[in-house]
Amino acid sequence: MQINVSYDSSVASAPAAFKTDVAYVVKLLDAAFSNNVTLNIHIGWGEVGGQALNPTDLGESEEAGAPAYSYADIVNALNAQALLPGASPDLQAAVQTFAGLSDPTNGGTFDIGTAEAKALGLMPGNASGFDGWVGFDGNASDWSFSPTATPASGKYYLVGTIEHEITEVMGRNSFLGVNGEHFSHGWGVPDLFRFSGPGVRELAPGPGHTTGYFSIDNGNTVLGTWNNHAARGDLGDWDQGFGSGGGPGPFGNDAFNDFSNPGVLNQITNTDLTLMHVLGWEAAQPANVVIRGEMYFVDSGQQSASDLMILPGGSVEVAAGGTLNGTITFEGAGGSLEIDGPTAPTNVISGFVAGDTLDFYGAAIGAHPSVKLLPGNVLQIVENHQTYDFQFDPHDNFAGQNFHVTDDGYGGTLIFIDPAVAPVTSPDPGQASVAVSGPGITDGSGDLNAGHVVTLTLNMNEDIAIDTTGGTPTLSLNDGGVATYSGGSGTKALSFTYTVANGENTPDLTVTAVNLNGATAQDSNGHDAVFTGAIGNPPGTLQIDTTPPQLVDVSVPLLSFGAAAEFDFNKPVQASDGATLTIGASVTGAYDAAATAALHDPSKLVFDFSFVGHAYVTQMLADSGGSLQGVTDLAGNPATIGNAAAGTGAFPSSDAFFAFDGFAAHEAQLNQAGDVFSSASAAASHAFDFHLLT
Repeated sequence: MQINVSYDSSVASAPAAFKTDVAYVVKLLDAAFSNNVTLNIHIGWGEVGGQALNPTDLGESEEAGAPAYSYADIVNALNAQALLPGASPDLQAAVQTFAGLSDPTNGGTFDIGTAEAKALGLMPGNASGFDGWVGFDGNASDWSFSPTATPASGKYYLVGTIEHEITEVMGRNSFLGVNGEHFSHGWGVPDLFRFSGPGVRELAPGPGHTTGYFSIDNGNTVLGTWNNHAARGDLGDWDQGFGSGGGPGPFGNDAFNDFSNPGVLNQITNTDLTLMHVLGWEAAQPANVVIRGEMYFVDSGQQSASDLMILPGGSVEVAAGGTLNGTITFEGAGGSLEIDGPTAPTNVISGFVAGDTLDFYGAAIGAHPSVKLLPGNVLQIVENHQTYDFQFDPHDNFAGQNFHVTDDGYGGTLIFIDPAVAPVTSPDPGQASVAVSGPGITDGSGDLNAGHVVTLTLNMNEDIAIDTTGGTPTLSLNDGGVATYSGGSGTKALSFTYTVANGENTPDLTVTAVNLNGATAQDSNGHDAVFTGAIGNPPGTLQIDTTPPQLVDVSVPLLSFGAAAEFDFNKPVQASDGATLTIGASVTGAYDAAATAALHDPSKLVFDFSFVGHAYVTQMLADSGGSLQGVTDLAGNPATIGNAAAGTGAFPSSDAFFAFDGFAAHEAQLNQAGDVFSSASAAASHAFDFHLLT
């Protein structure tokens, strides 16, 4: 099914959340029914179809009229639909009650809208034009706009009211031959499912009649109590607060009630969907599948469908005395199961993850329960000498996660898994609890200098919303740096960005603290996220190194005028092709890659010098210093000559001392056999250390 919405000009004054709620309901209804039809609905704020709403109404609807149909037309259409492949079991059961039944309306006219005529195949499914108009109270202060939260005192549940009005356009209208929207003394399709007892249809409203009830098995099972008097709302609504009975939702609250109470959730229920099915709207999901936005309610004395599957955003509530059948399976985060009785269910609960909730409304466990996950995934809760066991699927993995048990705010007990940094479940660094990425980083490892940007991603076990109104979260790092929150709100991946600054160094970057700084981090249920799992060392080795490598020693041959000089640094270095070392202003050595490789020492480099004799390199470095081009450490910090130009004592690890007063006039001679040296000059104008290369 496809619902197209058009807003009139009045909606311009509505809060943005109004359209958001309309979209929520449209998505729910589109997903709930599979008919190949398109509905066109016009929506107003404070008005309906250009006319102001009655001041006492939360919402109103009008449907476009279809041609007049007879009882035979309606029953034949329903029977034909029930024979289609995949037809709803609700409809198949309901049409059996027509067998042998004469027209209970005595030739009455069925007054239905174009939307329902499309559903029944009495009109083309893609017929153009508006199928209906709906409008809602234009006082925003009257409404609660949250689709999932219970409204505050004095606020009305807007989503339920939107569901109420749009489904009236879809055919949820009852007239009982008293009046009609387009024909006098009309009838609605819901009138065919109104009973006062087994086998007894009740087709007249008003005083003097037992309030009729909704049934699809010839009156044997009561599914909901109809409103029985036009002065109390539409006859196609559930009676709430007048006479006996009430809506089929929890505690009588339901989206299809004839009026709404403030401060309560009036959700669309499984019974509401059953009603829509027997009006011709085909179920898109089996009866045991609880869709997003649906409240599947099992009342006292009732039984659920077998093996309920709760989709994200769906909820199941079981009243005391109601029965769950089979396994209860959560199909993703965002589902809920509420038990209103005092006894924990014995059913296996499968697929429970962070974001799902159990509300043990029928038992007040207390403020400080003992909570243990026993072998076999039995969650045992003990308080005041009472023990409650919840059997989770033994095959589900809860390692590294924490079951949180707390007061639900209504006298019951709420059970959920803390929203938190997800435990490691994969060797892939990208799937780690905290993943690091950025230029120069591969599989969480790298060697970075100042200016590099690092992204640290906290992988959570469910979607987390970050509200930065009060501040911006940060991560403290072990090199003194700070990573600042940069995005991901509403997802499982929260990103923090860190730019390496000068003076920040560590052999392996580690998160030391998570700081909210006044921000909030919560899941869709309003539970605060726990970030302790982010503290520690992410996979890989990410070195932060902003200290330049320094030249600390030089080794040169003594008896050569063409020297291959070895330069030693205080850390591993790398040289690019064409790297050079210039001594003083003019003597340049070229990087010798082959000779360097032969040393098998990453902290040493060899440069070749032409026309340079023994010790000249060391002397000139001590005299005039030098410069390096194309030499860096592994982080990319440019190497420096460092203390090599400081003169005497520049190379403390050398094993010989040499003094001379001029390279051209006096050449040092070395007696290699005795490891001694002599000089033609007794005067020494320079002093330096050097290694003997043999």
